[in-house]
Amino acid sequence: MIVPEAATLLFQGGGKIKLENFTEMQKVKFQVNLMKIQLALEDRFIELAQLVDSKAQTVLLCDRGAMDGAAYVSDTEWQAILDEIGLSQVSIREKRYDAVFHLVTAADGASEFYNFGNKARHEVR
Repeated sequence: MIVPEAATLLFQGGGKIKLENFTEMQKVKFQVNLMKIQLALEDRFIELAQLVDSKAQTVLLCDRGAMDGAAYVSDTEWQAILDEIGLSQVSIREKRYDAVFHLVTAADGASEFYNFGNKARHEVR
């Protein structure tokens, strides 16, 4: 099962947010809401996987995860987000996931081959 990325769902639903236009408080509030959605999606997929067959092994792949927000805010803002959610970085990183795969684009060093096909993404070209 593949858990969708919460940010893509929000952006595709019309919530195209540019964090660079936000105040620190707005960034924190946005990321708190984003993390709550991501955690809820993951939790619902876990429950669904258990409903399918409690004896079968199911692998859940998360297209990004709860730690992803840390890449878009300062360390101070990240800590404020964790405090608001009531989690620690260690609990997310070490206890929530069995494995984390950090993939690097094959276009690294060959930007002309980077795929900008995800309309929910607004990274700089």
